[in-house]
Amino acid sequence: MNSSAWQQTLRMLNPDIDTLQQFMESGPQVKPKLRSAGRIWVLEINVDWGIFEDYGKTSSWGKPNLDQRVIWSYKQLETWDNVSRQAWNMWHFKRKKDAEKFITLYNLTWAE
Repeated sequence: MNSSAWQQTLRMLNPDIDTLQQFMESGPQVKPKLRSAGRIWVLEINVDWGIFEDYGKTSSWGKPNLDQRVIWSYKQLETWDNVSRQAWNMWHFKRKKDAEKFITLYNLTWAE
C-alpha cells in the first residue's frame, strides 16, 4: 500500500486526521480573543486548544509562554488611554478600534 492510499484510508476512518496532525505538529496557541460586553470590548489572552478544548482545561502541557505574553501585554497596555485591566489576562477597551489595533500589534510581535 503506497503512502497516498494509506492517507486516504486514515481520512476515511477519521475525517479530522489533518486537523489532528496539524495540532500535534504545532501544539496549542496563545491567542487574544475579542468580544463585546455591552458598551465595552473585552480582550482576553488565553491558550487555544482547538478541538482539544476539554483536554486543555486539565493539562499543563503546551502552555507556550502564556505568562510571558500576558506580561508583555500588560506592559504595552498600561500606557494606553481608554483601556483598563480587569484580570490577569483580561482588559476592557472603550473602543473596538483600539482593541483591534492592539491585536494587530500582538500578532505582529508574537507571530507563530
